[in-house]
Amino acid sequence: MSWTPLTEDDYARTVSDLRGRCITGVTYYPLARGDERTEVEDWDFGDWHLPTMGVELLVDSSTRFSAVWGHSFDYHGLEIYPGPVSAHLGMIGQPGGTPQAPVTGHPAWSGIIDTPLVGIEVHWSEGAYGRRLPLAVALSTQTCTTWLVAGAPARWPADGRFHLGTDDAMVVFTRTLAIAIGLTPEPQ
Repeated sequence: MSWTPLTEDDYARTVSDLRGRCITGVTYYPLARGDERTEVEDWDFGDWHLPTMGVELLVDSSTRFSAVWGHSFDYHGLEIYPGPVSAHLGMIGQPGGTPQAPVTGHPAWSGIIDTPLVGIEVHWSEGAYGRRLPLAVALSTQTCTTWLVAGAPARWPADGRFHLGTDDAMVVFTRTLAIAIGLTPEPQ
């Protein structure tokens, strides 16, 4: 695995390549637990999920995109790459590595699976040193929006407060939560 930092132009090209396409599969890469570190840690918290290490999107049944937290722009942003998550994470499915959790059939993803993406919006924030930082990407169909986010609960157990720009991948499924987190403005 080699790492090449993204530029804003790379990011824009990759994200725009999703527009008009259909997500046909989703796999999470959460943390592991247990003595052998092979059991999948809890990731389903209702209107948000915490796949911590990343999300892999299968698009049009053949192309893979990876959403992982990273540091191309500053610590820690949500980075979208063409290609599989295995290009960014090691030891997948091995003891001490990250497990895979296929979630294509999960009800929270039902409004976006096999439906053309009509809108893709990157939520940028000012990072340290005056550099812009991609905190989230909103994937929209005609009927719903799902946010891929670099973020996590502010404390455990989760109490409704979240931090953005953490070394965690998170998925948000409701506009109400996206507004509360600061990913989208409140309707006027």
